[in-house]
Amino acid sequence: MERQNLVEKYWPVLLLAFFYAVGVLGHSLENFLPLMKDLTPYTLLISSAFVVWITRNDWNKKVIIWGVATFISTFVLEVVGVHTGLIFGRYTYGETLGLKLFEVPLIIGLNWVIIIYAVVSILTKATDNLFAFIFLVGTAVVAFDFVMEPVAVQLNYWRWEGDKIPFQNYLAWFLIAVSSATGYYFLKEKPENELPIWYVGIQFLFFLLLSFILDANVL
Repeated sequence: MERQNLVEKYWPVLLLAFFYAVGVLGHSLENFLPLMKDLTPYTLLISSAFVVWITRNDWNKKVIIWGVATFISTFVLEVVGVHTGLIFGRYTYGETLGLKLFEVPLIIGLNWVIIIYAVVSILTKATDNLFAFIFLVGTAVVAFDFVMEPVAVQLNYWRWEGDKIPFQNYLAWFLIAVSSATGYYFLKEKPENELPIWYVGIQFLFFLLLSFILDANVL
């Protein structure tokens, strides 16, 4: 009975883990790599939509407004960043992430929302101190990006001028995460469902494994 209850509780986590395990395997096989890259935007969209659906009871009106604001603000910052180099440094998006608007893939805004929401949703339970909260959120989000960046470049998600990831990029990620987390803090919401952090943890492991499989240098 206990085993059955665990399966019932964690089946969304197990499904996402299986989904991304298949992705790791597919990216590891040269013949399947082009297909995996073609499927990337759909994978992100479907898995993100799945997470939002499963956690829908935690998405009240205030959280939805926060999510929409985060989507719009991060997308606008990406557009400004791509065209000026002032936000993250000089970079361009490849074709892997799919449909673009103003040279920025539409999926990017959603990815920002999911990553930040996952981190804030778990850290709201860890501390009530604003400064500790936003610092931890910013640090966790930058750690995620630190592992993702070299793999993303290898998979043609985006490319940096001079093929070097600038420190400016990590600083921007930190400040954006801190700003968004500050807004979330004042909502005074403590989500019950922990699937988002499991999902981002699975993504983190996905990129970490691929960093070795694709021989991307994460240091």
